[in-house]
Amino acid sequence: MATISFDEKVVVTDPEMVRRMKADLEDLTPVSYSQKSDSNAFRNAEENGKKWTSRLLRSVR
Repeated sequence: MATISFDEKVVVTDPEMVRRMKADLEDLTPVSYSQKSDSNAFRNAEENGKKWTSRLLRSVR
């Protein structure tokens, strides 16, 4: 996943990507989220937090 600040400008030149982005913006159907994907994201974030915390603690000692 890429993130940018709001003051940066991004130019997309791939015609297929432009077509898909335009279709997404014009589509007014609601997006649905599942409990399963939310719980998996939370579990992954928790595991990554534990991993980085243990690395940080080992580097401080």
